[in-house]
Amino acid sequence: MQLLVPICYFLLEGRKDPAKAGLMYLCTFMLLKLSGERIFGVMLNKPYTLHLPVDVPLFSGNHADLLVIVLHKMIVSGTDSLSALYSCFLTIICNISPYCKALSSVAAVKLVNLFCLFVSPKFLYAAEGNHVYVGLLLETFNNIVQYQYEGNGNLIFGIIRKKDAFEGLAALTLPAAIKNANEVVEKHQEKRAKKGAKPTLTGKLGDTNKSYWY
Repeated sequence: MQLLVPICYFLLEGRKDPAKAGLMYLCTFMLLKLSGERIFGVMLNKPYTLHLPVDVPLFSGNHADLLVIVLHKMIVSGTDSLSALYSCFLTIICNISPYCKALSSVAAVKLVNLFCLFVSPKFLYAAEGNHVYVGLLLETFNNIVQYQYEGNGNLIFGIIRKKDAFEGLAALTLPAAIKNANEVVEKHQEKRAKKGAKPTLTGKLGDTNKSYWY
């Protein structure tokens, strides 16, 4: 835990500075390595009583809450260059999820909001591998519900509040997915056309005579 707090500080301080991309990668890989250790996951339940001099929502909880909140902020308010680290961020959360005994309401809401972001058509169909992020979050929820259900009422409540997002994903079919993906392609084409840019998206899903790019 003596390492976690300064790592979180460096991540938050440098997330919008392209010159600190190397530091962002170093901190992320350190967390990824630590998250694979059981003792690290267990120790995250230690109460967090410090205060980082950075833009972090006030919360009362443990070090797991701090880590979830920081990684959420890295995803929703970092630079575009950090998108390559999204899978690492979510893998870290997934690795520690079986040991999170009691997430605070703030951290629970952040996790559910990430799920809603990643299952939205605008994001889910924007790139070929974006469904991987949804899978990691579903595994995170499954781990918490299976192993730490009793103390995570905040997360359970958050999932119930956003049940439409989960039900929509469960009811998703291949034809509907293709239709949604094509709509995203068309909207992107229209947006670029209005700006006078040369279209980069051509063809539609299901059209074997044309190529398309996300």
